[in-house]
Amino acid sequence: MRRTLLVAWHEFANFVTRRGFLIGLVLLPAWIVIASTLPRWIASSAPPRAFTVIDRAGGYAQALQQAASLADDEDKLAALRAYLRAHGNPALLGARDPALAGLVTGGESGRPAVAALNAQGGIQAVLGKLAPYIKAGAPPPQLPKAHIVYRPPPPALAAANPTQFLAEARKELGEGKPLDAIVVVPKDFGTADAQAAYWTSGPNRQDLKDFVQRTLTDALRRNALARAAPGASAALLDVSAGLDEFDPAGNGAAHELSFADQARRYAPSALAFLLILVVIMNAAALMSAVIEEKSNRVVEVMLSCVSPREFMTGKLLGAAGASLLTLAIWVGFAVAAVWTLMPGGPFVVASVAGAIVSGGTLPMLLLCFVCGLLTYASIFLAIGSLASSIQDAQAYVGPTMIVVIAPMIVMPALLSDPNGAFAVALTWIPIYTPFFMMFRLPWHPPALQVVLATVLMIAFTAFLVVQMARIFAAHVLSTDRPPKFGVFLRSLVGFSKHVAN
Repeated sequence: MRRTLLVAWHEFANFVTRRGFLIGLVLLPAWIVIASTLPRWIASSAPPRAFTVIDRAGGYAQALQQAASLADDEDKLAALRAYLRAHGNPALLGARDPALAGLVTGGESGRPAVAALNAQGGIQAVLGKLAPYIKAGAPPPQLPKAHIVYRPPPPALAAANPTQFLAEARKELGEGKPLDAIVVVPKDFGTADAQAAYWTSGPNRQDLKDFVQRTLTDALRRNALARAAPGASAALLDVSAGLDEFDPAGNGAAHELSFADQARRYAPSALAFLLILVVIMNAAALMSAVIEEKSNRVVEVMLSCVSPREFMTGKLLGAAGASLLTLAIWVGFAVAAVWTLMPGGPFVVASVAGAIVSGGTLPMLLLCFVCGLLTYASIFLAIGSLASSIQDAQAYVGPTMIVVIAPMIVMPALLSDPNGAFAVALTWIPIYTPFFMMFRLPWHPPALQVVLATVLMIAFTAFLVVQMARIFAAHVLSTDRPPKFGVFLRSLVGFSKHVAN
């Protein structure tokens, strides 16, 4: 055992000091940060979407202008709420000014929220009222700029007849031009055949088009309500149904699903995804290390001190340790980023950590992770022992990587039915059991399935590691060409005479 642990420590140290390991360790968090911040930065730095309306029916230009103002106020209110969560004292505010606290801490949105904002004097007045409740040293709030702006129609465009309209529209639309879109509302808009026209040029501004369509639809409904029930309040159309979500199988008590409950559901899926990344990052490096040691004849020196099985076991343990260290560092990066960059970050971290620990699935998740790691690491170790060069290994690496990444293809589709027949069937494929058990655990699969799948997973992991050890022992000193893929598969299940015991 001591010799196995020495090999494991050597392998672990060799792994974590490789430049490729260190680069890969940093690249994933860096890409996550870039992927999460770049779209918001692009959106915030993009110029506003400007549009105008030629309203021949009357009333619709005003509705679109008010909707643009409403959207701007909603964005500013959302930013103000996030700022207060991160830098304010909501409890003290609630004790001293309940109405203001309800506005800036509540979940209400749309017209009612903006009406309450205007009742407080508008966004700047609210900022002034909140000043005593902001922590000392907090940065000033950064309110977003309006992303959709209404502009009055140019006189020449508004007065243009149908033959002149095209020439005038070309002057106003396009890159570097004043407008991104022109909306033409015909006189008989709202009848069966009359449709509004949306003129645009240059890049597709889908957000602007969706905004115009939503607003015109809302205006048509309000007009229909006024015709059907004169004097009825248009606020009737703002009514919406709220849903409080409960899960009776969660923890035995009826309580509304919280952020922690949602974290408990989706954190295992993220862990399953990280397992695939760790396998891709470290298992391939493990294979390359074996091939390099064979070509440098280092393996002959090592096997003069330890047996082939001890050598492989040590490598497997070292790779597993490096992979677990990779996972721990990535999780640490994520915690630090959420804690420091996300509004209310400490609350989010505490909620997620508490949900995972208190959910009772953490030991099972770690067992699945370790079994999946050992399964694929042993396969790549065996491939490394079979090949004398990277070129020889390519015949095995391609099919193996396809098998490894296959769960990534189907996992998004399984979110809608994690306990359906397809998900259950995938769970019983031994090589995929660790992935899909991690994925399904938060969705309360039947207890019998969990027990049987766990037994299958442990048994298959032990079987595969033993078989890969046989292949490793038989070929790690060989310089012959690797056997054909079919021979390799037969040797995997113990039917080949080419693999020594």
